[in-house]
Amino acid sequence: MLSRWAIKRHIRSHTVPDFFRRRNIEYSTFSPRQFDSIDVECRSNGSVKLDIFHPLIGGQPSPILLYLPAGPLFPHSTSYNDNALVSELRSSSGCTVVRINYRSGNGHCYPLPIHDVVAGYDWVIKNLVPQYTFISRNGRIPNAAARLGVCGELVGGGLATMLALTECRMGENRIAAAAANNPITNWIFQEMGHTELWEEAVFGEDALFVDGEVTSRLPSQSRKSTKSTKERKDENSSWQKHFNNRQLPGHALLQARDALFRKPEHYFDRFASPILFFRTAGVNIPQDPIETHFFESDEEPNTPIELSNPHKARRIYPPTGSGLRIPYMHVNVGAESILNDQAQELVNVMRKSITRDTNSSGAFEDDIESIINRGLSDAERRVQLHVRPGVGLWKTNQDHQQTVNHIGEISSWFRQVLR
Repeated sequence: MLSRWAIKRHIRSHTVPDFFRRRNIEYSTFSPRQFDSIDVECRSNGSVKLDIFHPLIGGQPSPILLYLPAGPLFPHSTSYNDNALVSELRSSSGCTVVRINYRSGNGHCYPLPIHDVVAGYDWVIKNLVPQYTFISRNGRIPNAAARLGVCGELVGGGLATMLALTECRMGENRIAAAAANNPITNWIFQEMGHTELWEEAVFGEDALFVDGEVTSRLPSQSRKSTKSTKERKDENSSWQKHFNNRQLPGHALLQARDALFRKPEHYFDRFASPILFFRTAGVNIPQDPIETHFFESDEEPNTPIELSNPHKARRIYPPTGSGLRIPYMHVNVGAESILNDQAQELVNVMRKSITRDTNSSGAFEDDIESIINRGLSDAERRVQLHVRPGVGLWKTNQDHQQTVNHIGEISSWFRQVLR
C-alpha cells in the first residue's frame, strides 16, 4: 500500500492537548501531573490513545520509554495488568513512560497496528522530546538527537522490534534501546510447512540479489537434507514441543493471526514479520504465488511480485549506507515458550549483522582476527538474549513477584543504556 515514509506522511496530523499547547511545553517531565491521556489523530484512520506516565520525581528531563501492550491474545487476563506493569517500568527506570494503545483485533487488522505505533512515535518525537537533551560545561547543546526506548510483549514485542529496526538512524531522534519479551517476529508459523530451522550462510560465491538487495543464498549442500533430518528438526522445534502449552498454546497464536490479518500475504510483509528484514520467507504465500509488500512499495496496491525458488536467503540489513544502526536489544523468551526459536533466530541474525558491519569497516589482513573478535564481543553486548524459566510471560504469570523482578531488571537495563 504505502512506503514506510508514505505511512509517516499520512499520519502527521496530530491532536495536541491544551496543556502542552498552552505552556509551549515540549517535554513531559515538566508536567505538574503524573498522568496524561491524549488522542492522536491518524486522519481517515481515526485516532490512537496515548497514556503518558510522568516520572514520580520531576524537575529534570528524563529518558522516554514507549510501552506497547501485548495485543489481543489474552484480552481477559487478570494476572498482571498493564497499569501495574507500566507503574513498575516508570518507578524502576525513572523514565517518562508512554503507552501507545494501538488498535488490534475486533476488526482492527494490519497494517493498522503499525500505523498507530508510528503515529504515536511521531507525536512523542514532536511533542515530548526536548530541544535540548544534553548539557555541556559551557551550557546546553542545541538540537541534540534524543535516544528513546521501546518495550513490549507478544504482538507488542513484534511491533517494538519493528520500530527499533526502522527508527534507528544515527544523528537523528531515534530508538536507541528495545526490550522485547516473547516477541512475535514471524507470523509465518511452522504449520504452513516452514519447518526447517534457519541456518546462516557466509557471503561468497552464492551471493545473489533479493528485492534489490545483496543477499547470501544457503549453499546447496546446506539446503539438501534427508527427510529424517527434517523430521528431527521438527520434533526439536519450540513450535512442536510447546504447541499445547496452556499458558501460550499454538492455537492462540493461529487464532490471533486470523483476527489480525485479512489475507496471508499481509503477514509476509517485513513490518508485520520483522525477521524478514534479515531473510526471505522461504515458503510461498498460501494459495497465492505472489508476494506483495504492502508497507514497502510506492507502487499501486496489489501489484504482484513473482516468487521464484522460495528458498531462504539472507538479506543485508541494515542496508549499506542507510545510516541505520541496530539499537541495544534486550530479548527475553521462556525456555518452554512456543516462540523460543523465533527469539533465538532474531538474536542470531542481529548479532551477525553487527559483526558484519564491524568486519566491513576495513583493516589490514593481519588484523582480521582481532576485528572479528571485537565484532562478536560488541554484538553480544548490544544484543542480549535472556531465557526465562517456563513460558516467561508478563501478562499470564501467576507469580507476580517474578514478573516484578523481571520488569525491574529490564528497567535497570534501560536506565543504564539510555542515560
